[in-house]
Amino acid sequence: MQLGDNDIVIYVGGNITDLQNKMAQAKSITAATSASMATTFNRAMRSVSDTMRRTGNTLVGAAGAASIGVVYPITRIASTIFDTGKEFDLLSQKTVSVFDLMGRSVNDVREDLQQFAYDLAGSTMFTANEIMESMYSMAQAGMQ
Repeated sequence: MQLGDNDIVIYVGGNITDLQNKMAQAKSITAATSASMATTFNRAMRSVSDTMRRTGNTLVGAAGAASIGVVYPITRIASTIFDTGKEFDLLSQKTVSVFDLMGRSVNDVREDLQQFAYDLAGSTMFTANEIMESMYSMAQAGMQ
C-alpha cells in the first residue's frame, strides 16, 4: 500500500491512552471554541437587531412626519389637477353638445375646441376652463 500526500497514518501500539487524551483535549477545545463563537455571534446579532429596530422606529417616525408634511400636499395637488382636468373634459363635452358640428365628427370638434382653449389660455390671463365655459355660453346663444 502506498501513502499519498493527504493520507494520515496513525500507529496504534499497545497503549492508546495518549491518543485518547489528545482526542479528548481536541474535543474540549473545539467545544469551547464553538460555544465562544456562538456567544459572540448571538451578541452581535442582538446588537444588529436592536440597531435595526431603533432605525426602523426612527424611519417610521420620520415617515409619519413626512406623510403629513410632504405627502399630503402632493396628494392635494394631484387631486386638484385631476379635478381640474375632469372639469375641463366635462365642459368640452357640454360645449360640443350644443355646438353645430357642420358635418364634422364630435371628437374632431371637441379636440379642436380643447386645443383652442389651451392655446388661448397660454397667451391670456384666463384658464382653459374659463375659456371653455365662455365657448359653452356662446354656443348656447347660437354663436358658432
